[in-house]
Amino acid sequence: MLGIGKALGWVTDDYRDKKKIKYVEKRKVPRFGPNEIRLRISGKELPVQNISVCGVFMMGIPTWFVSGQGIVFELMVPVRGEFAPVLTQGRVTRIQGGGAAVHYRSPHPNWTRLMTNYLSRS
Repeated sequence: MLGIGKALGWVTDDYRDKKKIKYVEKRKVPRFGPNEIRLRISGKELPVQNISVCGVFMMGIPTWFVSGQGIVFELMVPVRGEFAPVLTQGRVTRIQGGGAAVHYRSPHPNWTRLMTNYLSRS
């Protein structure tokens, strides 16, 4: 197995000594740190751990969250020095370590372009 992992570039040369494994990005859509984007659900702001154009991982989730559940929330996006709420909806894809991953719908026809431009500047 070590030979296959090394051939695919998953294992470093010093694997046997230090047991280090190279990180391999498997996501189709890159994730970014939250910087200034916030998330609000049921009137409460939740910390954003990372976000992409179609997904967000939030911390401090309510106890009523369950995997597979549909939710409605606002992404608080900085616009001209203020936070503008952008209403969207999504589905909880997993609960992990006090947080939740949510796949959300594009709230605007140009959302992918707008978010990609914003996130690449951050």
